[in-house]
Amino acid sequence: FFSEAADSAESAHPIGGWEEFQKYLDKNKKIASADSAIKGLEIISFVVGKNGKLSSFLLMKSLSAAHDAAAIRLIKQGPSWINPKGKKMRMTISISF
Repeated sequence: FFSEAADSAESAHPIGGWEEFQKYLDKNKKIASADSAIKGLEIISFVVGKNGKLSSFLLMKSLSAAHDAAAIRLIKQGPSWINPKGKKMRMTISISF
């Protein structure tokens, strides 16, 4: 798991911090298809708006369509985001399956 500028206090981040976000991902990542045997890294880029709203999801590295859907679902349904700079910020994270 990584994030662009994850160490920066100026960076957008999930409420509860990165450690809690990682726990959420680990607890909730499930693939309910034949693709579940595929292991690896999904890398997803998205925009955190000034109000913390997530949009413009881009897949930077894909394992399968099922993994893509699961990764985006995890991010969308996960903790809310805080954007301290108050302007749109593109973030990139990876999720290990």
